[in-house]
Amino acid sequence: MTLLGGAAAAWPLATHAQQSDHMRYVHALQEAKRDYEKISKRSEAARSDYITRLVRMREKEARLKTDEWQAIEAEIKRHPAPTDYESTRHYSIRSSTW
Repeated sequence: MTLLGGAAAAWPLATHAQQSDHMRYVHALQEAKRDYEKISKRSEAARSDYITRLVRMREKEARLKTDEWQAIEAEIKRHPAPTDYESTRHYSIRSSTW
């Protein structure tokens, strides 16, 4: 009976921990979006930094075996890599002589 009582007492704590993990994820994703949207002139470097941040979040959520990684994946897909023209232009800007 003591074992059953201990499990019943631990159940709300486990539920609370799952909810706080979910809220942490929601807050981190909203913060990343807000930071990216604050940039008035978005460059390829800013997009790359944002995608890197999202990929790290996605990997962490996948390791924790949560479903939140799917929402992060959807956000990543909203910001595709530049076309060849944009990529070439970006490369020429970054590789110019100082």
